[in-house]
Amino acid sequence: MNQIIEHNFYDSLAQANTEKHNEVFKIVYRKMFPNLVHIQTLDNNGIHQKQGIDVMIVLNNSKTLTIDQKIRFNEYDDIGLEFANIYADGTRKAGWINDPDKQCDYIAYARIKQRKCYMLPFIQLKNLYEANKKEWISAQNGGYQGISDYPVLPAANRTGTSEWKTWSVYLPVNDLLLMLVDTMVVEF
Repeated sequence: MNQIIEHNFYDSLAQANTEKHNEVFKIVYRKMFPNLVHIQTLDNNGIHQKQGIDVMIVLNNSKTLTIDQKIRFNEYDDIGLEFANIYADGTRKAGWINDPDKQCDYIAYARIKQRKCYMLPFIQLKNLYEANKKEWISAQNGGYQGISDYPVLPAANRTGTSEWKTWSVYLPVNDLLLMLVDTMVVEF
């Protein structure tokens, strides 16, 4: 991953919303939550999308969980945490990992070619990012640079006439999972 990745947000969203991939996630959710009784997929780009809610699932005890689906179609051995969006006019917006409007309970991070999905608890994932971002990322020359062993790379995005770069820090799966477990243990 040494180059800028280019993609169209709406094309990527449409690809992620195909029935094939919705079926993949349904299999994942039924395995992850065996007491699941209902899956509601929210495909259209609306307020729920801005809140990071692609799916709502209901368990047999009436508990409702919200999930943001992330899909990577190429083979990578890492998980990207998107932390910034920089638009052509210089406007900056938070990425999904530090978006104050994000409401989901989980990130379902699917790697399609590997046939694996990581169900990441969002609060703990966000806490992990907040605790480590100064060790991972440095702002430089209008963009960002990695300052650890974890690469920080942009992806070029387009929707019609709008263009922006999405910046992410990429952590190897095993490193991320070990660090995530550490956020769930509190010493007192």
